[in-house]
Amino acid sequence: MPNVILYIAQTMDGFIASENGGVEFLDAFQDPKQDYGYRSFLSSVGVILMGSASFELVKTFGDWEYPNNRSIVFTKQSLQADEINKIQFTNADPADVVSKLKETETKNIWLMGGAKLLQSFLRKKLVDKMVITTVPVLLGKGTPLFIATTKKTQPWKLETLKKYPNGVVQAIYSKV
Repeated sequence: MPNVILYIAQTMDGFIASENGGVEFLDAFQDPKQDYGYRSFLSSVGVILMGSASFELVKTFGDWEYPNNRSIVFTKQSLQADEINKIQFTNADPADVVSKLKETETKNIWLMGGAKLLQSFLRKKLVDKMVITTVPVLLGKGTPLFIATTKKTQPWKLETLKKYPNGVVQAIYSKV
């Protein structure tokens, strides 16, 4: 059965985007020799889940980044599916979507973001693993990774912790 995996980067002070919704702070850590496990992770993924703000951000990167993966965008807007890039839009309950995907998918499910979608997934305990890559930058303000996610404590187990020479740290957690 596939896992739902949050794979995301954040700043040291816990932000996944700047005030304007951008991720320019990640540019200084782009290195063709180091992808922080991204290519390997992406090859393990069949479906990508994201909120509409994350979708709009990814579209600004140029050609659709994930032509080999089915993408599901959670939105309240009425948008037309994109058959060419395998993008579908939904306003369905995340628990229903994940339940169906776990029945039909053989590869993992990437919860790309953003913070509001993550919040709803955590409330319903739909995330199995988290790969959180922290870059050594302080933004001071922006979009926090975790926003009032639950009313009860949710324990997680640290599986691995890797430090890169440029100060980037990647922690992999699994649901307890």
